[in-house]
Amino acid sequence: MSRDGRKFIFCAFPYLSSLLQTRSYVSTPFAARVAPVISDAEVNGLFGLWNDALATLDPDTVAKRYASKTILLPTVSDVPRTDYESIKSYFVDFLQKKPQGVILESKVIQGEDWAMDAGIYEFTMGATVCYFFNEFFELVDD
Repeated sequence: MSRDGRKFIFCAFPYLSSLLQTRSYVSTPFAARVAPVISDAEVNGLFGLWNDALATLDPDTVAKRYASKTILLPTVSDVPRTDYESIKSYFVDFLQKKPQGVILESKVIQGEDWAMDAGIYEFTMGATVCYFFNEFFELVDD
């Protein structure tokens, strides 16, 4: 949640990211951009919302975390997912591994009404493995 009451949502091209619906983004000149309405630490915290959804082991709960206009490039699949049904389908199998993630390294980049968090995370799902991630969040009116 931003300081002005709007929400950040995942609208991702990540290796496992999330959240709900989005509006159109219109680019503005760099000089016209304003100070971020969410701190880098708050952007990092958005990963926790997605990780909590994983903990429910409910594919519907996880799939609902993604924007309506998104692309999920799954960590353990070579099939891009671009709609709710295909994202949910991916998580049916993935959640059977009971995955939980921890961010090991993160770099947050922000612009007007958007933020990106990219780095390396570690997943425990039977074995412990490390993956790259790239999560793109858009600020939307509630």
